[in-house]
Amino acid sequence: MARSRNIKPGLYKNEYLVTISFAARYMAAGLSCWADREGRLEDRPMKLKMEMFPADNVDVVELLDELESAGFIQRYEIDNSPYIQIVKFEKHQSPHSKENESTIPAPDKSGACTRTKVKGIRNQVKGISKE
Repeated sequence: MARSRNIKPGLYKNEYLVTISFAARYMAAGLSCWADREGRLEDRPMKLKMEMFPADNVDVVELLDELESAGFIQRYEIDNSPYIQIVKFEKHQSPHSKENESTIPAPDKSGACTRTKVKGIRNQVKGISKE
């Protein structure tokens, strides 16, 4: 469910975000609308594409990778379910007091695995080396 969020002017001057593509910056501005009150959402690229870029030819997986590389989001898995945490969400957003509590586990929960680590494990299983 989409929610109303604020976009602060500093987002456009963020020294890490200015290094990524325009489409990724656009996604950064809108991603919080689909996050819960803790800044968490399911990592479902096709759903995000349909919500944010329904008429655009963009690769949302690449955009999410850019945002993760810039430190704007953290992608992680718990029990084989992929999630996204918007880093410093609570610093920049003030969710409505009546907004439901998060049902998505935090990335620091025991058993969480970052997407980078997951990719590395999958590559090892497939016999792919990162040399």
